[in-house]
Amino acid sequence: MVLVFGKLTFYEHLVPVSPSFFPELNDLTKKDVMIFFPDDQLLNDERLLPWLDKQPYSTLILDGDNDVYKRYINSEKIRKFNGSVHRISESVYHAADSSVFRFGNLKILILNIGRLLHISDNYFFEMNRAMIKNAFKSLKRNNYKVDYVVSILPPRYMAKRFSGLYQNDLHSQYINKIARCCKFKEWYFSYYDEDLSFGRFHNTHRRVFDLGGQVFINCLNGDEEIDNYP
Repeated sequence: MVLVFGKLTFYEHLVPVSPSFFPELNDLTKKDVMIFFPDDQLLNDERLLPWLDKQPYSTLILDGDNDVYKRYINSEKIRKFNGSVHRISESVYHAADSSVFRFGNLKILILNIGRLLHISDNYFFEMNRAMIKNAFKSLKRNNYKVDYVVSILPPRYMAKRFSGLYQNDLHSQYINKIARCCKFKEWYFSYYDEDLSFGRFHNTHRRVFDLGGQVFINCLNGDEEIDNYP
């Protein structure tokens, strides 16, 4: 099973991906994977990795912003899920590239391209160019067909449908090209601070999606309620 959760800033917002909130998660094993998008502030919290390692599932981290990738650039790189990842701890991994990953029978295009924080960050631009180039190569090897796509940014043309005030992240234009040439069932991203869906495109904020199966709709209405959850 592959699950997707949204972008996180605070340790307390991990509540929805804990078995105490969703008892169904108790049935998972380390062969199951939770994908989510922590930003650098959350990753500075020393409680995070021990908490994640205690969960029944494994965790795959994508970049909530461009500072996240820099954190792991010198970490051990291994092959896992048919892709390249950084091993962060016993059961926590960071996507080291953008490519088609395999989770059991599922082919999932992981686009680990974070939102731009520092417009003058040349390393960020060079890294994302390499990520995008590899994503196209990987798609070509898979005949431009996958089951699902997971990214932090939505395609540019779809972002306009979700919000009238569209923030023009430069690399979303390349993601736009990927969306045009790739065949997929559903696309999951975490760009806006609310849960939204439009056709096959889903912005996940406080929902937990089981790719190819059940959608766990969070019964809490927002971060304030999560903060007060026992």
